Amino acid sequence: MKFSKNRIEAYNEALTYLNDKSINNYLNHYFSFFLYHNSWKNISKNNFSKIENLYKGSTLTLESTTINKQEKFEWNNEYAKIPKENEKILINLLDFLQMHKLNVVFVVPTIYFKEQANAELNTAISIIENRGYKVINFNNVNELDIDYKTDFFNSTHLNVYGSTKYTLYFSRYLKENYDLPDHREDEKYKSWSKEYKRFKKDFNKLTNKNFEDILLEYQNN
Repeated sequence: MKFSKNRIEAYNEALTYLNDKSINNYLNHYFSFFLYHNSWKNISKNNFSKIENLYKGSTLTLESTTINKQEKFEWNNEYAKIPKENEKILINLLDFLQMHKLNVVFVVPTIYFKEQANAELNTAISIIENRGYKVINFNNVNELDIDYKTDFFNSTHLNVYGSTKYTLYFSRYLKENYDLPDHREDEKYKSWSKEYKRFKKDFNKLTNKNFEDILLEYQNN
């Protein structure tokens, strides 16, 4: 964020949760110069190389990993207390949304959760739903048909096959349930169209499969 009143207010809120209340720690966050003024000591050629933001931050990989003997994670209905600070932040967010009458859908992504995280998330989901907001827990969406043998890059990230399933399902849900504008022909969003074309081309090259065929296959399942 550029230095502004909004940035200062955001830091004021975030820093209330820091354990270290020292003036030096506060200065480091308000004025990034204090954090980076010695970075010249570790400078390298990588500091001058151009980093392209391909696929709008996504990663195209076919690598997969074994998830708990490749068995599907079964979401349970256990509940556990969530940390007080986390609960406070969640309540503050919900208060903000209601104050500004914002329509928000919350998402629990498909990853391999541990039992404790599962139980804590159930508590968080109940708090959100009790305030009238929609929560999509993708770990309970059977139509998504995530294959735990082939669709994970690691225990917390989907690879290109899993993320394609996820994106297709979620985009279809948003289209069917929300009145969202179509920006595909909008000049302001042409960079997204450019990256989508690049993605399809690289997908086809990497997988030896046609991306449009994959989409059609997922849509028909």
